[in-house]
Amino acid sequence: SAPSGIVPQMIEYFGFSHEVGVLTIALFVGGYCVGPLVWGPVSENIGRKVPLIISFTAYTGFTIGCALSRNTGSILVFRFLSGVFSASALVISGALMGDIWDARTRGKALSVFTLAPFAGPSLGPTVSGFMAVSGVHWRWVYWVMTIFAGLCLALIVITLPEPFKYVYFVSYNR
Repeated sequence: SAPSGIVPQMIEYFGFSHEVGVLTIALFVGGYCVGPLVWGPVSENIGRKVPLIISFTAYTGFTIGCALSRNTGSILVFRFLSGVFSASALVISGALMGDIWDARTRGKALSVFTLAPFAGPSLGPTVSGFMAVSGVHWRWVYWVMTIFAGLCLALIVITLPEPFKYVYFVSYNR
């Protein structure tokens, strides 16, 4: 939802209609709906860490693509693909919580986790709106999102163990 604050600047740059500007948000949400169909089963078959690394690497790359887009087609395609690959965090994180915490502490962890899907869509337009009125170029919203995605990717690579041991147990004991 962060680019919703820069839709007027994107309309001016690309020369598309307001409806196409809104489509940049809708395509991301569409990808966010398609992504779980891929990432849920993948995380159940090969574990949690590898799909997160793959998806966050791709999401970071497609967000860079959004920042560097020069035409309407590229921004629309990159927004959809960004949605597909960023959906892995939503799908895999809940399972990750179940793998890491025991039944007694899982409720507290999930209550903190539940804040994230609501905080992001609430804060994103606020931040991008501030950036838009402060005179920052619209591409910087995508660069900030790229930096955040890259930091999340680094944290996944450095700190996340593979908690889904069942996959490895089944794979090696066939």
